[in-house]
Amino acid sequence: MRGASALQGLLTELPDRPVRVLAVWEPVLPTDKGPPTARVLSRLEDPRVEQYWDPGRVLSGRILAAAHRVPAFALFSGQLDAAWDLAAVYPPGVRWQGGVPTPVYCGNPVVGSLDSLRAHLAVAVALPSGP
Repeated sequence: MRGASALQGLLTELPDRPVRVLAVWEPVLPTDKGPPTARVLSRLEDPRVEQYWDPGRVLSGRILAAAHRVPAFALFSGQLDAAWDLAAVYPPGVRWQGGVPTPVYCGNPVVGSLDSLRAHLAVAVALPSGP
């Protein structure tokens, strides 16, 4: 949840920028018994954020399957269960058809990736690279 709060902070720095965020929540920890609560979802309150619950970890499975062929996802190549707490940047216009597309950046964990995430967003949508 720290990653969601950190991401919200980054979005607050960029109030009028053309950024779209898809936040996918999945059960990873033994305490993850159901979808995120309203309190958890409220950590990402920006209107540019769409949040989804993926109880079967479908997206995670696709990222793990792509880890050996998509260099950006290689950090998950040793994972067996889940790819989680990650931020991926795609340039405008990328469509998710078939397999998972190759991002221009993938960071994990989100909290530790904020500076790199900010820099890659700057390139992807011509944002200033500083806070």
